[in-house]
Amino acid sequence: MYAIHICILYLRDEVNASIAICSDSQAALKALAAAKTTSQLVLETMKALTELSIRNCVRLLWVLGHSDIIGNEEADKLAKQAAAAEYIGPEPALEFSAIAVRSKVWQWAHNEHNKHWLNTEGCRQAKELVT
Repeated sequence: MYAIHICILYLRDEVNASIAICSDSQAALKALAAAKTTSQLVLETMKALTELSIRNCVRLLWVLGHSDIIGNEEADKLAKQAAAAEYIGPEPALEFSAIAVRSKVWQWAHNEHNKHWLNTEGCRQAKELVT
């Protein structure tokens, strides 16, 4: 997503151009096509893309990863370097995603609900039917 955002910012002064931005990240392209977002980066990228699209014909294209496309291979190489580098940014740095946190919270809530249900007095017939 960050690479798409930087690409859009790099092209922001273009006028009446036909622009194709290629990415091998289906997740990033789907996030940009979504009706709502919770990510600040996705939101900023959507706004920059809308602004660029007002003056240009802009297409976002998905390309198959590791398919010998020169720019894609270079981007993969740089992404691997960045992933291996030490984190630089505001502290604290969390090593897990918001989706992982949501999943754990949902799992905890589900387990607590099951414990409460099993420890509730009565409801014998419902407990026999609901597994």
